[in-house]
Amino acid sequence: MKTRIVTALVAIAGVLVLLCFRTSIAVPIVVMFLTALAAHEIFKTTNNKRRIVFYIATLVYLAAAPFTALSYIPFITLEYWTLIYGFVFAVSLLIRFEANDVPRQFLCAGMAAWVAYGIGSILRLMAGEHGVYLFFVGGLCAWMCDAGAYFAGTLLGRHKLCPTISPKKTVEGAVGGVLSCVISVIIMALIYKAIVPQATVMYLPLIVFALVGSVIGMVGDLFASAIKRCYGIKDFGTLFPGHGGVLDRVDSAMFVFPLLMIFHSLIPLIA
Repeated sequence: MKTRIVTALVAIAGVLVLLCFRTSIAVPIVVMFLTALAAHEIFKTTNNKRRIVFYIATLVYLAAAPFTALSYIPFITLEYWTLIYGFVFAVSLLIRFEANDVPRQFLCAGMAAWVAYGIGSILRLMAGEHGVYLFFVGGLCAWMCDAGAYFAGTLLGRHKLCPTISPKKTVEGAVGGVLSCVISVIIMALIYKAIVPQATVMYLPLIVFALVGSVIGMVGDLFASAIKRCYGIKDFGTLFPGHGGVLDRVDSAMFVFPLLMIFHSLIPLIA
């Protein structure tokens, strides 16, 4: 527990520093290293590293994703970059075709796109107007929900949520996670409003998103747990002591932030 807390505090401090430079190129540079590590974790998990062309293509795709998401590379958006990656993936599949390997190769490509669009959504939201506020909305739905579910489940957990995927998760923990998410985003919105009084916070859409986003975040967490269970591993990596690897820390966020970007474009959470 002590290791988890210390790691979390260090990670939070690092995120706060990045938020201070959210419009500079320093952010995609730092994120580039994390996405590259994520690519390595994906291939290590699915035992695909021997496919060198596919491995290098995925590594380059995810390493460049932060820059394409923020339009640092002329004429190549994240969407175009993903199409190019898809073509290279198809070619690599044909170069050394093995029927038994096809499912895990598709899993690799799908997870890479999942990470790229998740990271891209985070960076695009951060770089826009009220980027800090939107980052905290998404972050609280992903990570506060996880923390609230952990403590509520530890204290009150009785009924298993998905025992075949994650035996320790409980219904009571899930409810506690949703409530902690809703309460925390409201408190955060009040604080932000006090700091930026000219901003108009839309509290009803915020609460609706917190309810939906916290559930989507739990789906992301269970999705990652299902993959890990398929391959018999506890964590995707070891970068964060007590927390696992990059994918272990961003699994919920990869579902929450794309939803937040769509939701906010349709129903603004702040003006």
